Amino acid sequence: MTIATNAQPELARRILAAEDHFSALGCEVRQEDEFMLVTSDVCPDRFDANHVRCIDTGMDPPEFIRSMERLFSQSGRTFCALATDMRTKPAALTLVLREADYAPEPGVIQVLGKGSRRRFRRRPDVDVVRLTANTAADWAELARRRYDSWDLPGIAERAAELDWRRLQAASIDDGGCVVYLAYERGQAVGCIEVFFHDGIARLDRLFVLGDRREAGIGATLMAAAVADARRAAETVCLVAASYDWPRYYYLRKGFVDLTEVVLWRKSLE
Repeated sequence: MTIATNAQPELARRILAAEDHFSALGCEVRQEDEFMLVTSDVCPDRFDANHVRCIDTGMDPPEFIRSMERLFSQSGRTFCALATDMRTKPAALTLVLREADYAPEPGVIQVLGKGSRRRFRRRPDVDVVRLTANTAADWAELARRRYDSWDLPGIAERAAELDWRRLQAASIDDGGCVVYLAYERGQAVGCIEVFFHDGIARLDRLFVLGDRREAGIGATLMAAAVADARRAAETVCLVAASYDWPRYYYLRKGFVDLTEVVLWRKSLE
């Protein structure tokens, strides 16, 4: 894992501040002195949309965790989720979370290297278009299908609805977000979203239909999104799972690891 070097902490903190903004899109936010609570009643089962972040507490770590569990239980959630990063204080909180049986989902923020000449290859027979009123139904179907593997009744529809609210909250009509769809022989087969904030472009939710994966469609979407993002923002970033293959694929394409983020979750049932 490559954590921010002495030359990079300011960039890491700027991107983490942008992540705070992105995580709140389409959700309800409760800002306290010691933490930021992000929740969604549209999709209360999604961990990434119902969690505590920006943790800087003077409380004893076990007591802080217990207080967060009470907060989530009182709001009707059956889980508690906390996001930690380089800003989290006290640092011992992460050890206590592990000891309290929280499951970590480690990720790494990657940024596109300056002057990188590596490229995502575009398939000339795949058309990439931006989301419009004419393609909104295709996006909605793709958004629903990317959650089909989640084993909860109705969650695909609720999660897709939350994604649509995120796009609206990002002011998609005013350039705060751009959605790209890929078409192969007239069929919508994939999509990706790019969010913009404070000079930072975040690539998010790359999705390709299961039977069309490993056919160059994801790379074609990335090529279009990265090209536009580089022109519109100072920094292009994404968040990849620490130990999954896409992280290493992005490294080969010119992204570099910047700093670690972890989502911790635990069932309260």
